[in-house]
Amino acid sequence: MSPDAVEELNIVAEYGPLCEAMYLMMSADGSVGAELQASGWSSESLGVWSYTWQGTGTPYGAPNAFDPITLSLPLRGRDDPPGFLTLFANNGLMTAFARRSDIRVVDTVAPTISDSVITAPCGWGSSVPPDAELDPLHPKRCIDIGGDMSDACTATPTGRLVDLWVFDQSWNLLRYQKGGCITAQPGYLDANLSQLYYVATWQAVDSWSNASSLRLVYFKVIPETSTATCSAPRSVNEIYDAPY
Repeated sequence: MSPDAVEELNIVAEYGPLCEAMYLMMSADGSVGAELQASGWSSESLGVWSYTWQGTGTPYGAPNAFDPITLSLPLRGRDDPPGFLTLFANNGLMTAFARRSDIRVVDTVAPTISDSVITAPCGWGSSVPPDAELDPLHPKRCIDIGGDMSDACTATPTGRLVDLWVFDQSWNLLRYQKGGCITAQPGYLDANLSQLYYVATWQAVDSWSNASSLRLVYFKVIPETSTATCSAPRSVNEIYDAPY
């Protein structure tokens, strides 16, 4: 039997809304994957499907090559190479096969956010040693923006700042920035920190770079009394927090 014995091989990969489907398909061992439907035709009655990557794979048998089968394929790393789906046909003497490459399960569903959590580090916006900013005229310490985030395929999504507006007590705009780090406003350090309002939009991002819808939060940073471990602790007073 020559390779021509396997004719009109047709592999149809129907991924659908992948990540939510994969989450529902989580197996007992904790692995996550998606279903792929494949069908093909062979002149021989016996056909066997195999899905392989990096030289290893898991074979899947089919009663015969005329019957479509469903394979449960794993979600692999974003930078991992694609797999190969192959139909083998055998007449007892020889084997023929055809291959379709670039079979990949991907995460296309964004994370969700249910709450914002904002944390200011020790010494943020401080000009007083020992926990002062290295250069009070150009503060560098960052506020962490994040919250209660969930994603079907990424255990710990990350928070990403999108827009930031800084206002004084009369709601005059002092600063606008796109992305980056939330630093203290020069001229409003130490006891003056609480005079400013910070308005931010942010989003959760999973390991496949899917981004959630925006979350809007207003907050103030409050200087607190020094402790044994921090001479300039900060607390954050969230005034407003909701989907944008």
